[in-house]
Amino acid sequence: MVKILADKYLHNITNFFSEEVNLQLYDPDEPLNDIPADTQALLIRTVTKINSQTFPSFPEALQFIGTGSAGSDHVDIPYLKEQGITFANAAGCNARSVAEYVATALLLWADANDINIKENSVGIIGVGHTGGEVQKILQEMDVPTIGYDPPRDKRNLSFRSASLDEVLQGDILTFHTPLTQDQPNPTYHWLNADKLSDRTFKLIINTARGGLINEEALLNAHKKGKVGDFILDVWENEPVFNDDTARRAFLKTPHIAGYSLQAKNRATQIICEALADHFSIELLAAAKVNHSSEQPSPSTFWSLTDTLTFYHPIRTYETRFLMLIGRPKNGKIKGFNAIRTHHPLRTELQFKTLSQKIKKSYPLLKPLFIE
Repeated sequence: MVKILADKYLHNITNFFSEEVNLQLYDPDEPLNDIPADTQALLIRTVTKINSQTFPSFPEALQFIGTGSAGSDHVDIPYLKEQGITFANAAGCNARSVAEYVATALLLWADANDINIKENSVGIIGVGHTGGEVQKILQEMDVPTIGYDPPRDKRNLSFRSASLDEVLQGDILTFHTPLTQDQPNPTYHWLNADKLSDRTFKLIINTARGGLINEEALLNAHKKGKVGDFILDVWENEPVFNDDTARRAFLKTPHIAGYSLQAKNRATQIICEALADHFSIELLAAAKVNHSSEQPSPSTFWSLTDTLTFYHPIRTYETRFLMLIGRPKNGKIKGFNAIRTHHPLRTELQFKTLSQKIKKSYPLLKPLFIE
């Protein structure tokens, strides 16, 4: 019998394993200092950091660690390899959810500023699972995009990355790369004072990792008018974010762009499948995910902003996040994590329908919803 220790907030985690598995759950709000000696697999989320400092040693029985997240910068993967531990993440699990967040935020910004989004080019930094989905949706909206991904260019003959100069000509930048510091193409502080010094951007969006942008440089550029607005879902040193940065952001949320019911279920399924493959065990069929479809009355006039905020809780997250500004460090940590953990998961827009009246009024929304 395989002994598994899993974060209790991994969505649907208890519905994937049969009785041949001994599944124990832990509370990530309490420090995971000691892993039981007979644990063979550990399933975590981004709130649990795995490195030589947090875990100087592992039980001899531990063979597998999986994270229910697309990103993996909270895990020291080379360290796990040294320990002979197999690692798996859920790459691509939240691509659609993040892309919907980016499109929603972009349209809210354009509506608030009376901007024709089709007349503005969007530079996409990182065109993998998520960046590719962002590009797909924006292209369906007839928004010009500039895809920048040198590593993908090298490994994929069918993909051509824009040059650095080309992508920096974009009116808007959106970030979709992992956070790396010591690889051939490091992304830490990719957007820095140098890149912001002689160019002007209308909008910067970051839903990937906080460290991709030097926030001090971003704030300085914003104050000088070199960056018109910025939208942040991720923060340097989160959950202890900078208050001034948060106050000045056009839209600010607590790392929830990828938080949808479907994304969370995909994440758990992906790492459970990797675990099952490693231990040669069978999984139970994943629990069904309910797809709701709310539709406003066609007799009511809806503005674009009203429509977007009805279907997507982006402003609800922002309202809760605003309450954390000015709090001390411990208050921010507790509040930030509480919003991420306890707020109800949304249903992705691709499983919702629009009334014919709204489709006709706002054709830009069609790529986001069911036809």
